[in-house]
Amino acid sequence: MKTKFLLFCLLTPVLSFGQDGGFKSLFNGRDLTGWDGNPELWSVKDGVVTGKTNSPEDLKYNEFLIWRGGKVKNFELKAKVKIKGNNSGIQYRSKEMPDVGKWVISGYQCDVHPNAENNAMMYHEKGRGIIAKNGQDVVVDPGGTKWLVAERDPVAVNMAEWHEYKIIAKGNQLTHMVDGKVTASLIDHDKNGAASEGLLAIQIHRGPAMTVQIKDLMLKVLPDGGEISFEKTNIPNDAQVIEKPAPRAKGKGKGKAAAPKAQMQKGKGKAAQAKSQAKAKAKAKPRRPQTVGPRVGQNVATPVDRIKALPGFEVELLYSVPGGEQGSWVALCSDPNGRIYASDQYGDLYLFDPPKPGNELSEGDVKKVPVNIRAINGMVFHDGAIWAGVNDYEKKIESGFYKISDSDGNGELDKVEKLRAINSSGDHGVHAVVPIPEGGFYLITGNNADETDSEKTSPVARRWADDHLLPRMPDGRGHNRSRLAPGGIIYKISADGKKFERFASGFRNIYGGDLNRDGELFTYDADMEYDFNTPWYRPTRVNHVVSGGEYGWRNGAGKYPEFYPDNLPATLNIGPGSPTGTRFGYGAKFPVKYQNSFYILDWSWGKLYAVHLEPKGASYTATKEDFITGAPLPITDLIIHPEDGAMYFAIGGRRVQSGLYRVTYTGDEDTAPAPHVTSTPNEPTRIRRELEKFHGKQDPAAVGKAWEYLDHSDRHVRWAARIILEHQPTDEWTENALNESVPGKQLPALMTLARVSNAGPAHRDANAKVDIETRDRIFAALLKIDYSSLTHTEKLAHVRTYQIALHRAGDPDKATIDRIIAQLDPALPAKNFPENWLLLETLAHLQAPSAAEKGMALIASAIGQEQ
Repeated sequence: MKTKFLLFCLLTPVLSFGQDGGFKSLFNGRDLTGWDGNPELWSVKDGVVTGKTNSPEDLKYNEFLIWRGGKVKNFELKAKVKIKGNNSGIQYRSKEMPDVGKWVISGYQCDVHPNAENNAMMYHEKGRGIIAKNGQDVVVDPGGTKWLVAERDPVAVNMAEWHEYKIIAKGNQLTHMVDGKVTASLIDHDKNGAASEGLLAIQIHRGPAMTVQIKDLMLKVLPDGGEISFEKTNIPNDAQVIEKPAPRAKGKGKGKAAAPKAQMQKGKGKAAQAKSQAKAKAKAKPRRPQTVGPRVGQNVATPVDRIKALPGFEVELLYSVPGGEQGSWVALCSDPNGRIYASDQYGDLYLFDPPKPGNELSEGDVKKVPVNIRAINGMVFHDGAIWAGVNDYEKKIESGFYKISDSDGNGELDKVEKLRAINSSGDHGVHAVVPIPEGGFYLITGNNADETDSEKTSPVARRWADDHLLPRMPDGRGHNRSRLAPGGIIYKISADGKKFERFASGFRNIYGGDLNRDGELFTYDADMEYDFNTPWYRPTRVNHVVSGGEYGWRNGAGKYPEFYPDNLPATLNIGPGSPTGTRFGYGAKFPVKYQNSFYILDWSWGKLYAVHLEPKGASYTATKEDFITGAPLPITDLIIHPEDGAMYFAIGGRRVQSGLYRVTYTGDEDTAPAPHVTSTPNEPTRIRRELEKFHGKQDPAAVGKAWEYLDHSDRHVRWAARIILEHQPTDEWTENALNESVPGKQLPALMTLARVSNAGPAHRDANAKVDIETRDRIFAALLKIDYSSLTHTEKLAHVRTYQIALHRAGDPDKATIDRIIAQLDPALPAKNFPENWLLLETLAHLQAPSAAEKGMALIASAIGQEQ
């Protein structure tokens, strides 16, 4: 989300420098004529203005050298600056504060600072503090809320050397630059803090002794104008609110507030949300009535004549949720008495009885559950209680895993227990809860939920890394640029809710999940919409979630393609969308085909898909069909009601208009319940489940069991076998891996050895020692293999193992590099895209002489831009 604001600037009538409209120097090069400041601090020599203090006692407050040539409005200013010691800054559109002291200024400042993130940042001296740090683009709404709309790496320079600082101001659009590179930009709508004109000044900072030097200070005035209205300001879907810093203890610091923390509040509709919030602040009215309902249909949910269902199915609109009172619903569940619970994404939990056929709900039928809980994003009624995933964007309570129970047995929920706090932010947080028949739960979390403490018995070992040879390329618009693997995690939780195990990881933003009758878990993961039409785009997809599964989400352009052997493929790729709830149709009074369907919800496209799964090997294959579609239909969750057998689904979320619907079957097909029997697993599934019993624990029989199946024809069986090795002591199997004669067994073992012997550079401890010896032994083993004799699957594993070892342990000596190039270069180009991808990445990293020429030829012959 790198939004770049191209800011132009204006000629103010206060300043008139001639008809050419060009730059004019503000210093005469000899003295401080036209400037006003403390003569004990400021001097001019050889065309350079110098401000200097000698001790912390020299100043009681920050002082400024003020330009007395008039006020600046819209302009372009540039100056060469260097500092020693404390920080300085260039003030503009500022005002004097004589009540504070002589030569004291308040207003916008382009900071000149030794810390990269603060250098050339957008600072408000004696006002709002830090507005935008180096590397940030910010919009401040009329109520003063700061929205981080783009982020990039800070521009870093050596402050002891001369660097050109530039400020561009046009209307409410401001930009700072260093050496021609944008450091920070701002669109300022703040009714109380923004300024359209004011003074120019140079700061000398109180505190430690310092020297600031300025030369070539030039100003160009530009035409009036440049104001952009808040309504026309683009606040992207994944903008972040920048929280105010905590208050600082008196007497500490250097006079500038601590850097504010950006709090992710990503989501479609963020611009409208920001604008609604700002209007609410400005009018001092309750926020919710300004943000829910009235901006979508005046509290009328999408009518059924705009909703299409498969033939034989009927959709009823039961309730248009009054947004000002009951919010926007994102989660549903039902209790054994048939009552339905619904949760507002930003607020309370509600309860109601489903209306009889042909009837609707009234506002009076929907009751607030009198418990201190809010922001439930996923829940299930199980064993006499609601078990909930709380994801509180507004941080009024801690996000995490909660239990809501009936303490006195009167049939009403009244007790809330926080079983595990999980730090999360934005939409990609804590979501669905799935009960496990044999006891316990799965908890679904997205990639903005921080990893929580987990048992050593977790099937997912902490072995994740980027494992890319090419430099990391974060999202171009700045989305989640600081989030790294493992991504979204599915936890397996004990029946009492206290013990967590990492069951599977590598997801982007999974919201729902459910088990089929065979106890196999499925989820629906999100795409990254900004990646569309790039080689690393991955569509929304249904995943069969297995023990120890890795599903390949990585930062920015680093998402793993499905052919990487160190992640698992999708069961079904869907396409662009915004996944929300999921549910199997068990218990529905539908034809058998639709009782057994896996229903997945797409918020952005308004679709409820019926996914039809079929066993294939140790996993599944699937097809889909549109079950229900509508526009708009921001569908969030669904349940199958245990009494009437109808499907109930909600629309809402992100403060859009919410509604409740019921789907029944009125066609001619038989709706008798499908048999509640589990199928006998096929042989690959049986083997996979046997292997999974060894995940997360050490066992004397484990290595032998794994070795037997490392080269199995089924990918999920091979996966289950390889994961066993990650949990066993390496001295039990390292020599086997290095000396195995069967490539199909050796390659996954060597890959595992590369993963367990070294952590990735971004994930290892600062003092961790890289195991060069094991890396070199892995390379020696790979070099012994006849690459041309390998199967396609083995070739991918061979090259990918090189990549993992190179990423985690670095390059070997030149002689070894030359041998690797000699082994792999003859295979490029291959006859298939996956092999070419891996070979070209690896050879390019190793600087193979032919890599560029072969790579350009492959690009020229690609059948589409994704390749």
